[in-house]
Amino acid sequence: MALKILSIDDDPSITKLIRILLGIYGMEVLTANTGREGLALVRSESPDLVLLDIMMPEMNGWEVCQAIRSFSDVPIIAFSALGSPQEVEKALRMGFNDFLEKPSSAEILVERIQKLTTKKPDFPPPA
Repeated sequence: MALKILSIDDDPSITKLIRILLGIYGMEVLTANTGREGLALVRSESPDLVLLDIMMPEMNGWEVCQAIRSFSDVPIIAFSALGSPQEVEKALRMGFNDFLEKPSSAEILVERIQKLTTKKPDFPPPA
């Protein structure tokens, strides 16, 4: 069974790119472009890991993370352009399991996913 990743980002080009990149590694990638949509997918799809943007309108990543933590311990990686040490510390303190600054390579993203999940993606990707 494939590793199921949920990518939540208000930029559809980012979620599309994540779907393509992680698909190369044999992962099933669900996408949401709002925090509320992402929360609904966490509840209905039980992903193995959530990749979550911080800066989103309406419901930001901090709020989405807190909402997820109220009912799930699914690993969550903050995936954000906000990469200061203070932001990383805040993310870990608020319930994220890891922080990855945008942009980042597929290899680094897959390594971080491997660290946090029990199911393991193919790495390196199949030829």
